[in-house]
Amino acid sequence: MWSAEERAFALAHNVNAIRESTTFFELLGILLILSAFAPLLKGKRVQIECDNEAAVRDLVSCFSGKPMCMHVIANIRKLCADNHIITRFEHILSAFNSVADRLSHDDYTQADTLCHDEFSRRLLPPLRR
Repeated sequence: MWSAEERAFALAHNVNAIRESTTFFELLGILLILSAFAPLLKGKRVQIECDNEAAVRDLVSCFSGKPMCMHVIANIRKLCADNHIITRFEHILSAFNSVADRLSHDDYTQADTLCHDEFSRRLLPPLRR
């Protein structure tokens, strides 16, 4: 019988298990964004919108049956607690998340175009050549 730590280690090092977990990558994306903007969000209330129902459910309940996801959730909660960030997690339809959807499919050009069309902003300034 494996301990929780041994199971988490085995899953984290199983490439197929990682590829199959969209929820893991959604949670990881939220952690990376919160990490990047933590200094600006310090002491603020923030609403995180995500089109992955499982990720939102796991974040709201602070629990996931998948050890990899649970590890990311714990890190999100710690980051928010350390920076006094009050979070609210909401599920949104994929239709309202088109920019992030394009980024998750590694289509930066289309994501940038959608971002400009929807929000009159570019994801990043154009690169100078």
